[in-house]
Amino acid sequence: MDKLQSLRNEIDVIDDQIVQLFIKRLNVVKRIDLVKKQNGASAYDENRQNDVLKRLTFGLDEPTKSAVISLYERIFEVALKMQS
Repeated sequence: MDKLQSLRNEIDVIDDQIVQLFIKRLNVVKRIDLVKKQNGASAYDENRQNDVLKRLTFGLDEPTKSAVISLYERIFEVALKMQS
């Protein structure tokens, strides 16, 4: 197996893990949605999103920081749609 294929295989394994973790995250989002509805809270929480982004990007350099922010903005968007 050549070096490129080996690296692609490594990415495939990582992608599979990401999908499994994303599904796990979405399941927690559904549970959060139930709690928010019971408490009459809004699905959208800008402060929480900002806190998450700060925590996840602390100490990262560019362009990694921007990439993580872009990824999580999309994750937040998907999560919000699931709570609607």
